[in-house]
Amino acid sequence: YSGDDKTELAVFPGDGDGDRLGAALAGLPDLNGDGTPEFAIGIPFNDTGSPFPTFDSGSVRVYSGATRTLMFTLNGSSAGEELGASITALGDTNLD
Repeated sequence: YSGDDKTELAVFPGDGDGDRLGAALAGLPDLNGDGTPEFAIGIPFNDTGSPFPTFDSGSVRVYSGATRTLMFTLNGSSAGEELGASITALGDTNLD
């Protein structure tokens, strides 16, 4: 919601009940060069894979800070992994 007029700015739907979308949030540096920082949303109980889901493998979705559109998703690879239960930005780890 906007801090100015309380209008809704964006909605980030989950894939299913109990996925815990938003269990972890992290501000990220500008990844796409548009001058605006991005953000990540953790979904630790997301079931990934199709047609045979990997239960509670979890996901992390990275969104554009400027447009709030999905840039990419990282998915856990094994049942119970709960990727996205905790996330943080590490910054420039390779000094480029």
